Amino acid sequence: MLSSALLPFARLNPREINCNTLVVFLAIAESGEQGVKQADLALRLRIAKSSVSRNCGILGLKTQKNKDGLGLIKVDPWPKDPRINLLSLTDKGYDLYETMTAYLP
Repeated sequence: MLSSALLPFARLNPREINCNTLVVFLAIAESGEQGVKQADLALRLRIAKSSVSRNCGILGLKTQKNKDGLGLIKVDPWPKDPRINLLSLTDKGYDLYETMTAYLP
């Protein structure tokens, strides 16, 4: 069942997708509509800020190499401090997350 749930995500771009990309996507999805601060996500997942940033590029609109991203997340400035990034899912990201979770009991 779990492997079936991950297939829709893996089909997006198998060359760019790795375990950290999946974990970052799921953590953002599970943070809810309010989103999550990028630095908090790195702490929670215990991965480097640079890894979160790189994966957010892949999941977002543009990668660090200025290639098109997957468009699954959006990065907005945090209202209290515009220097802080707030991560949340796009409509496309929500649709994918719902498709993935539909496979789970």
